[in-house]
Parts: sequence; C-alpha cells; structure tokens
Amino acid sequence: MTPQSNQYRKDDKEPHLFLRSLKSGAKSWVYRRTFKGKACFLTSGLNPDAHPVTEARSWVKRINANLELGNEVEGLDFTTGDQEDAKLGITLGEAFKRYANEHTRKNRKGEVLNLSDRSKKQILGLIAPGITADQSRAAFGNAKKARKPGPLFEFANTKLKDLGAKELLEWYKDYSNKAPIRSASDAAWLKAVLSNSKFPIAKNIFVKGHESYVTLNKSSSDEGRLWRSGLPEFWAQLNGLKDQYRDAVNYIKFLLLTAKRSEEPLRPTVSDFNPKMKTLTIREMKSRTPHVIYLSKQALAIIQEQCAGRSPTEKIFQVNEGRVILTQINKELGREGEYAYRPKDMRKCSASIARYKNIPSHLVQAMLDHSQTSTMDRHYSVDPESVAEAWQTLANLVEEIADQTTTMKGNKDEN
Repeated sequence: MTPQSNQYRKDDKEPHLFLRSLKSGAKSWVYRRTFKGKACFLTSGLNPDAHPVTEARSWVKRINANLELGNEVEGLDFTTGDQEDAKLGITLGEAFKRYANEHTRKNRKGEVLNLSDRSKKQILGLIAPGITADQSRAAFGNAKKARKPGPLFEFANTKLKDLGAKELLEWYKDYSNKAPIRSASDAAWLKAVLSNSKFPIAKNIFVKGHESYVTLNKSSSDEGRLWRSGLPEFWAQLNGLKDQYRDAVNYIKFLLLTAKRSEEPLRPTVSDFNPKMKTLTIREMKSRTPHVIYLSKQALAIIQEQCAGRSPTEKIFQVNEGRVILTQINKELGREGEYAYRPKDMRKCSASIARYKNIPSHLVQAMLDHSQTSTMDRHYSVDPESVAEAWQTLANLVEEIADQTTTMKGNKDEN
C-alpha cells in the first residue's frame, strides 16, 4: 500500500481500492471511483486484519466488471462528493446507504467493527424497490419470489431537507397499525440513519416505537411458539421425517439441543469441529466474536453423523434453515399463519426450558451468547405452561391459608 497520512490509503496495484482508517481504530477496505461523472463509494465486509489484500483486489475487480456491464451493484453509493452539500441535500435513500456503508459499532470486547452484511441487507431493504414475479424470474430464476417495496421506499428519493418530521410521524402511525412489531424495529433504524445525517428531528418522535423495540422477538401470538407441552409431538414428527430429510432433521434437533440462532449452525465447516475436545466453534456470531459450543452427548452424535464422509472445508449442515420439513410438520399438525412453527422457535423453546428448569442465568447467558443476562428477560417471555402452573400454585396457597384461617376461627369459638 502507498503510505499516506490521511484517512484513506490507496493500494499500489488496484487504483480503486483504499484502506480506510478511522480515529476510532476501525479499518475497512473501501471501493472509490468516479464512474460516468459520479463518485462511487462502497465499503467491503472484508476485515483487513483477517483477509489479505488479494481478496480485496478481487472484490474491486468484480465491482468494476459489473459496472462496465451495466449491472447493479448492491449497496454502491453514488454521491456528489461534497460533504457539506450531502448533509443538506442527500436523499433519504442516500442517507441509508451512507449509514450502512460507514457506520461502526463496538462489540463486548470493545473492538470497533463495521456493520455485518446481515445488518446492511436489513437496513437497505427498508428503501428497496419492489420486484415483480417476472422480474424475479428473469433475475434469479426460480430462486426468489415477487417482493413488495420497502416500507420507506416512498421517501427514498426525497431530500432530507424536504422531509418533514410530521410526515414521518404520520408514516410511523400508519405503519405501526399494520405491523406493530416490525415497525418498531424499522423506526429504530430510521432514527439512527436520520441522527447520523444530522437531521433535525425531535428525540421523542419515535418514543413509542423505541419502547416496543425491546419486545421485537415476541410473536404476535404465544400459540406460534414451540412450548414444552408441544415438544413431544414435534419431536415425533421430526423422527418420522429422518429417513427422508436426514440433514434437515439433524439441523432442527441441533437448534433445540444447543439454543442457537437459526443461521448460526449453517456456518461452521467440518474443520470447526474438535472431536477430541467435543466442541464446535462458530466463528461468525451476532456478537462478531467466535463462540464455542461444548457439545452434549446428543449434539455430539448429530455432529459426528453430519461430519462423516465430508472434507474439512465442507459445511456441516448443508440445508436452508430446515424450512421444508417445518412446512411439512406445520401442515401435518394443522398449524398455519402466526401459529406455524418457525426456525427461531427452536431457540425460544430451549430458552424457556432452561428458565423452567432454573438453569443459572449466567450459564444461560453463555449458552445463548448474550452480552448481558437481562437480554433474556427482554426477548424471551415465560412459557404459558409455567404461567399456568404459577397461577395454580397461587390458588393452592390462597386456599390453604384460607382453610387455616377458618380452622383457627372455629377453634376459638369452641373455647
């Protein structure tokens, strides 16, 4: 790399590749180029400390090839390059792209990190245009279906200086009535983007949404969860599908046995399994730090079965979140809509069982990979069976005390 004193250091061999270093200590590979009179900017998800410059150069070459062919490059930000003008005149869509590409955060160890690809996709999806079934078929074959426009797409081309706070509040009120859970999450992202762009908005304009944000993972109906009372029937359905969908059944069972998020077991390769120590390392977690699972006998048997005959570089679970068998199970059990079982319900079921059996909170925190013990209280409600048992216990106590009082009064009258 060519040594330079400013924030960006240009690569010696690839003129459009730069290493960006922020005052916070965060580093990232950045694509910068003027194409057809417009400045192009895109931040790579590659970590400079973990990925060599050769990978970043290949990434730049792919972007250049797509631009020359006229293909759309996801997340690529076209700006005028004037920072002051951008703050005043950029559109909401450009503000979202800038936030997704440049925002950083700190993990539990205090390390400064860029947003994950998953978070970027979620953020940019709020301003994404819709796509028809024909367009989807032409672009992706049969891999994807038609998609509705993002909830903020109507404002994507509106300049921030022309965007009124009252207009946003009306949008949020209407959106929260249609989707009370998702709207709170999307409003939180919108607020972060507007704050990042120095948009003059009242701090409490989305207070209601912020309060709802702590319960985002709660289903609109508790019946949609896989509670322990339904686990025997669900487990039997899994066993019945084992011969037909071995990998998918093992994946769903592994989620239940380890309380992992639905996408996490899909990442490890065979080399991440340590048979001597009986551990499995997941290197790409939500916390952006590796997480080691100490495998139980049941989970170990599943991993050993999955690794048999596979090379060290192959994925242990080669499935797509097991949705095929969940669809079959839901159909068999007559569950649909908000009552249908989802991959995320496996983790919720495991967490509720851990709470029911009074596993110490600090151990549950470690198993769920939470940064603090209070996270479970905010995101995982108590299962209905435990609540019902608590009501019954209370009723028994009330009746017992009432009977004792009656007996004591009777004895006093006799005397």
